[in-house]
Amino acid sequence: MAFPSWMYGPNGASAVFKSAEEVPAGWADHPSKVVAELPAPPADPVELPAAPDDAKPGLSRKQITDALAERKIPFSKNTPTKALYDKLLEVVEASEA
Repeated sequence: MAFPSWMYGPNGASAVFKSAEEVPAGWADHPSKVVAELPAPPADPVELPAAPDDAKPGLSRKQITDALAERKIPFSKNTPTKALYDKLLEVVEASEA
């Protein structure tokens, strides 16, 4: 290969080098020849994030609010669906006990 020459590295890097000795390990004379480095696996197991407050409970918001209203349980229209569902579930479980 004749120098100076364009060389290509990881993450889309490219540069002109005057000699083969200047070229870092892992760089190549064409972008398709560059071997992508894979990130190292995490040392600790990854914890899944908690479900967001507005996670869908399996019932529609209307079904939940209708059930709360039917049971004459007060609630705010601004309350997240998941919180309404939790309230309904609490009431149903209490009535079954």
